[in-house]
Amino acid sequence: MAALELPATFQDLAHWGAEWSLDSEKARHFKRVYSDFATVKGFFDEVNPRMDAIIGYLNTLNIIDPKQLAAPDRNLYYLAATCIEMSHPIDMKWRGTDIDDKFPSERLHFVDVAGR
Repeated sequence: MAALELPATFQDLAHWGAEWSLDSEKARHFKRVYSDFATVKGFFDEVNPRMDAIIGYLNTLNIIDPKQLAAPDRNLYYLAATCIEMSHPIDMKWRGTDIDDKFPSERLHFVDVAGR
């Protein structure tokens, strides 16, 4: 997996690559559902302790739309979003990365912020 371009302070997380810096809720959902628990936990355990610093850094940029961010900052934003959305199985002590007997992910319809 190719390293991800991130701000210098967070370059130690770059090895997670574009595979984990996902720009849509749909992509993050399917990444969680179809990844094995150990991989999701490894990602979460490394990125989550840095979340306060990541959020603090992103807050200094004063930009609401991540698409307006420079590439390294945008990549960091999406890496943080992925971490937040990967937290469910860990925080709720699931045995896997998704709920048993749930509504099929393939039938979900994801709507972006603009409602499209």
